[in-house]
Amino acid sequence: MSKRIIALICFLAILVAVFASGCQNKPSDSIAIKDAVNIIEVSHKASDYSDFAVNLLKSCYDNEGNTLVSPLSVVMALAMASEGAQGNTLKELEDAIGMDMDSLRAFAYSYMSEKVKGGKLSVSNSVWVNKKLQDFYVNEDFIKINEDFYSAEVFESVFSEETVDAINKWVCDNTDGMIPEIIKTLDKDTVMVLVNALLFDADWSEPYSENQVSEGEFITEDKKTEKAQFLSNMEGCYLEDENSKGFLKYYEGFEFAFAALLPDEGLSMEEYVRSLDGEKIKNILENKVDCAVNTKLPKFEADFTASLNDALKAMGIEKAFDIEKADFSKLGEITDGNIYVGEVAHSTKISVTETGTKAGAATAVTFKGYGAPMNPKEVNLDRPFVYMIVDTDNNTPIFMGTLMSVG
Repeated sequence: MSKRIIALICFLAILVAVFASGCQNKPSDSIAIKDAVNIIEVSHKASDYSDFAVNLLKSCYDNEGNTLVSPLSVVMALAMASEGAQGNTLKELEDAIGMDMDSLRAFAYSYMSEKVKGGKLSVSNSVWVNKKLQDFYVNEDFIKINEDFYSAEVFESVFSEETVDAINKWVCDNTDGMIPEIIKTLDKDTVMVLVNALLFDADWSEPYSENQVSEGEFITEDKKTEKAQFLSNMEGCYLEDENSKGFLKYYEGFEFAFAALLPDEGLSMEEYVRSLDGEKIKNILENKVDCAVNTKLPKFEADFTASLNDALKAMGIEKAFDIEKADFSKLGEITDGNIYVGEVAHSTKISVTETGTKAGAATAVTFKGYGAPMNPKEVNLDRPFVYMIVDTDNNTPIFMGTLMSVG
């Protein structure tokens, strides 16, 4: 694994969004796929991805509670959606993510096909198609490419409460119970749901012993005191920039690491988060210092659930959500109507303990379809008219009349 990939993984840990990469079902090994993937180096794609990850954190940041995002889960779900997009809709997705379709596809494939040591890591994708809608037609090429590049499982059913339960069970199973629910309902206009699930479960390369766990106090930004259990150890990688200091702690196999950055006293977390970008994170990680670092890390669990619609719109993805301007014609078509993104739902959870870290994430992109509004005719009975009472069995009037006055 390249240094930039390791840097990328460390960056995700900084965001407290430890995620999974690996494969349960490998993509097809067709020559066409291999050729497409080999076009772009993974290190280049990882660099582009870092900017997206920071921007996503900024857009979702909540200064009143814990924020936990999995940029990889979101990118995977949006990548699958992008396979069905064209024109300006596709351009906005590419611009926000920071990769064109070829690069995005290769980036996603590199995670689907990579095996990782020292823990359980998995990336799972699925496509759920509503069979009930008679005027919705799925593009088979869209389905095939999601199967080939994203190892997506495909499910077809008449959408109902049972489908909601099935999607949530699929997510729960593929996150080892970390994310029990990603969607609550599917309305009558839903034509398709694209779902990504991530699971990361790895032990520390050097687990904490019992005598390295102690009681302490965690001070919140508004100066409130909270009781916590702290994990203490001497680590070997120090991180710093002009506004923070921190450390790296590796997981078993040394292919992933937990990274933490502590903003300087007097600098709010919001100010620090706003100062970050992909290049800054890359520089912090590439300039790590190999030296002894006494560290204290609180044991913690955190979770986060949100609709990403507003966050993604703020990042420039607007047309995908527009009922009239969205162009997902490569996904399929709906008679006399249009397909657009109704919601991007995101849920994450992490647990950091003496032995290691377990984290799960899920992202669901829900597509809706609407019929084009008809140009209504207009009849205003504001002058004399004929009226009838009709036997509809044989379409014969049994009363007929004219109304000349209502007085």
